[in-house]
Amino acid sequence: MSFFVHSPNGTITIDGETFDLDLFMKVFPDYSLPQGMEKRKYIQKEHHYVSDGVKTYHQEVPWHNGDKIISRLKDLIAVRSHWDEAKKLEEQEVQNLKFQSKPYQ
Repeated sequence: MSFFVHSPNGTITIDGETFDLDLFMKVFPDYSLPQGMEKRKYIQKEHHYVSDGVKTYHQEVPWHNGDKIISRLKDLIAVRSHWDEAKKLEEQEVQNLKFQSKPYQ
């Protein structure tokens, strides 16, 4: 069974692959937790709940949006790869600019 977890620390984990919420929201901009909730866990065909950190609230199974998200895991991995590469290039550019701005000795 595949699973989806939205953790209180702002990460999304799907079948063991973890994504920053910012990146995830670029692929799934309509996704959100219900108001006041900080966690969601969905295991296909088994259970689905959200939590506010104190209480747990059971949700519908199957969770159709969750099934759609899980089915696009490969797309998320590809986007994450491009995202990570862009971050590396940006960091290299910042380092180059810092180096170029130093006075010569």
